[in-house]
Amino acid sequence: MKHGAIFDMDGTIADSMWVWQEVDRIWMQENNIPPSEELAWVLKTSTFPVSAKYVIENYDLGQTEEDVMRQWRDLAADEYEHAVRLKEGVLDFLQYLKDEGVAMTLATSCLKEPCFRLLHKYDLGRYFDHVLFTQDFNTDKKKPDLYLACADVMGLAPESCVVFEDIRPALIGAGLAGMKAVAVYDAVASEPWDQTVLAASASIRHWKDAKEVWNRL
Repeated sequence: MKHGAIFDMDGTIADSMWVWQEVDRIWMQENNIPPSEELAWVLKTSTFPVSAKYVIENYDLGQTEEDVMRQWRDLAADEYEHAVRLKEGVLDFLQYLKDEGVAMTLATSCLKEPCFRLLHKYDLGRYFDHVLFTQDFNTDKKKPDLYLACADVMGLAPESCVVFEDIRPALIGAGLAGMKAVAVYDAVASEPWDQTVLAASASIRHWKDAKEVWNRL
């Protein structure tokens, strides 16, 4: 019996995986930094503090690491508030689960300010009683910790929860938590779709298919 649903945000319920490339582009333009493969790789693969340390050490910006990170946070928050959209059909599915009495929690690696901007924009508090961030648990989604914490705050056993995620490592983490996991297609996700679905209990390419998949699990 399914009693709880756990949703990722970026790439799952929100069409937002493009945001950080746009943040990087705007920030480099504003700071007169020419694009380079090395810089692009650092910004894509490193944490905020590591990326900020790199740019301070390699570019004469006259700024502190915290200055740089604040600029990134502000640019991202602006994009989430004004440009990011929810994926088509996801609100219908969230409403369906709410009407069915399913507990729902958002579990995200997104920064808090951009996340809350998007939640407020679409009044998603109607659906999610809890929002949990990887940064608060000093973990990532390859591990089961965040998903187990979601089950705990909902007062549910892990096996009664279903997780919706768009990337393979997160789907694996959900499985390690003893939960069923549904792969959600995202065009910007880095892994090939056929490899992503292998880590999931089920998959959807569009949210209009979610109700049918949910009722089959």
